[in-house]
Amino acid sequence: MNITTRKQSLLQLIIVFVFVWVSSITALAVAPKIVSKSKEKNSIDKARTKLQSFAARSERTLLIVDGNNVRGIDQCKWSPAEWMEKIELLCLVYQIDHHVVVWDHGPTPIIVAPSPNALCLFAGLSQRADDVLVHEAQHLRDAFCRDTKVEDTSSSDNMTGQETNYHNLCFITNDGGLQGRLRQLGSDSRVRVLNTNGPVVLDASRFISLVQDVDMVESRSTTNNMSTAASRAASFVHQSVEQAQGRLYSFTAQQKLKYNPTRELTWQRCVLSDAMVRGYAHLMNNDDEDFSSSRSHAYQERAQERGFLALTQATTKVQNDTAVLGSMRLDKKQKQLLAKYNKMWS
Repeated sequence: MNITTRKQSLLQLIIVFVFVWVSSITALAVAPKIVSKSKEKNSIDKARTKLQSFAARSERTLLIVDGNNVRGIDQCKWSPAEWMEKIELLCLVYQIDHHVVVWDHGPTPIIVAPSPNALCLFAGLSQRADDVLVHEAQHLRDAFCRDTKVEDTSSSDNMTGQETNYHNLCFITNDGGLQGRLRQLGSDSRVRVLNTNGPVVLDASRFISLVQDVDMVESRSTTNNMSTAASRAASFVHQSVEQAQGRLYSFTAQQKLKYNPTRELTWQRCVLSDAMVRGYAHLMNNDDEDFSSSRSHAYQERAQERGFLALTQATTKVQNDTAVLGSMRLDKKQKQLLAKYNKMWS
């Protein structure tokens, strides 16, 4: 074998080695993505099964969503008004009896019923949605799932023999601390065993994927599926929120700031919550008995005893105060920005 032949053979060997090496590196780079997508699909499938199992229970079911927490996730591209509509649609598809969405902020703690099967709670200026979710859980359960008490035959003390059961409540949040508090609902602090009476808690990221799946299939028939009250409420709130978002864009552009409609700052969320309340209030002023007739639920009446205002009570407050009130959680800089925003649009 001459020198030229040897060089060619060596070159061919080098080419084969490089090809194999590059193929291996490419495979290693792609493999984690494939595994990651596979894991994500499996987790979404598990969440879907979990929600289907929850919805299939023979008793009445209640879905409770941490509104701002879910909207803070990157893949959630919907406005607060759109989010209310998508949750309504998902509950119709999964046949979940009732749902509640809890929002941070708002001019005062307010309770709104956009449709006979939906409630919208605003935490107000001094408390967080997290606290509202935990504190209202028992009241919501008693109002919507009254048959969720079980006998405690193992107790040997002076207890009444009844133990709270939250099985018919499903919470949606990504907040680890809140998830821990929710899973403690129905537990007995004297017995250090796994709490079997707690509610269902679903990861918000997976829940968004389930909503997206429903939206892709059902969005074309949303108008036909949603109740008249829900459709009208969505329309009014859409207009109010879109106007607020337009004002936020204009204000931030003037101040040479950035506005991300899916990752708002706290003061911007105050503006959007205020806009939602004003949208519902505008609906109340321009609607007929169809909207008002569903407001007499016992939960709403009792919630007023705990400091919540019904929409009829909040309407006057909203109309008389055109400025957006800031949450107690705003820092000095955010308070200044909100004050400038109010001045620009007063």
